[in-house]
Amino acid sequence: MFVTPKAARVAEMLALLIAIQPAIATAEIRNITGSSSATVIQFEGVVPVQSDFAQVLIPFTQAEPPALSAAQVDRIGKAGDTTAAGSVLSVFTEPNFSATAPPNDVGIDLAGFADDDVTSWFLKGEASETRTIAIEGAEAAGGDLLLGATASDRGQSRVILSGVMFISSRDVSRDLTGAEVKLRVGVQRREFGKLPSDLVAGDLVLAGGPNGEVTVSRSDGSFAGVFMPVIDFSGTVTELPLVRAILFAGLELPYEYDFEVGVPFELELTVTAEARTIPGGVGASAVFGLPQLNLPEVMLKVAKDDRGTQLASAIAQRVDTTGATYQNGGGPFLPGICGAMGIETLWLAFAGLMFIGAAYQGRSVGRRRRH
Repeated sequence: MFVTPKAARVAEMLALLIAIQPAIATAEIRNITGSSSATVIQFEGVVPVQSDFAQVLIPFTQAEPPALSAAQVDRIGKAGDTTAAGSVLSVFTEPNFSATAPPNDVGIDLAGFADDDVTSWFLKGEASETRTIAIEGAEAAGGDLLLGATASDRGQSRVILSGVMFISSRDVSRDLTGAEVKLRVGVQRREFGKLPSDLVAGDLVLAGGPNGEVTVSRSDGSFAGVFMPVIDFSGTVTELPLVRAILFAGLELPYEYDFEVGVPFELELTVTAEARTIPGGVGASAVFGLPQLNLPEVMLKVAKDDRGTQLASAIAQRVDTTGATYQNGGGPFLPGICGAMGIETLWLAFAGLMFIGAAYQGRSVGRRRRH
């Protein structure tokens, strides 16, 4: 079987991660489901002219993970050259129920750029996982997992984010109004006979404005009060003189929830990233839990040079979007015991990389395309 250089590269990274994973303790996970979706829409003005969509639902459209959704659209100019490109990959990969690896893995990688004066993009990636969990009496009374737990108690856990979101422009004085990147993270607890409760619910938006301005325009819910500075990468890449980014170097969003010993309940993690771009040399990207693969490819198609690779390299020097760097003392590969009453940890992790090469070649389930 032929292995692409990209697939070989991510396979090597995955092999390294497998070698360094510490042991993880969890409560009993009785069932797990997940999904991923990817959407790309090309606009000319306010008119959508091309789109691509892919979705995988485990176990409905596909029996088992990985759920890989890849969507991609190129805008071809009159001369036959690519003047704009947008690409999204979302991943929910096979979780590990053992005590030697992370229990869940989701990831999103999206990028869009237009070098013409007519194309704008809407990009969206979403990945989710739902786990049915039960804390048995023996576990609760054992003292190692739950010190002093009774028949009804309270658990603590956290979502850990590793990634980047940014807006770029070839013109430092460009009015960037309309360009934005959004991250939404949620954890919901569900139990039969009770109303669902949102344990984590937060939106974070990076938005462009006049004269090349890029700011955090929204930071609410679980992100409220979290210091998220906008990092200036301008001057890093000559061909991209304006780049403003938010970095997530193992950012933790803690939460708590009630449980009763022996009573199963569900925890659903949902992560959504969106980007909107405007014409005239403006780009946007968001990557969480995965290496930066879409950015270099999109920029190579449109700009015909390595500015995307240069920018990805500069970002990688400041943050590890895969989360592997933070696996000790605050990263994605943490023990399942988070605090005195900790049961499990949800995070954006280094996900499904053995299968990314196939996803980028368009072999994802549930894919449909509209022109």
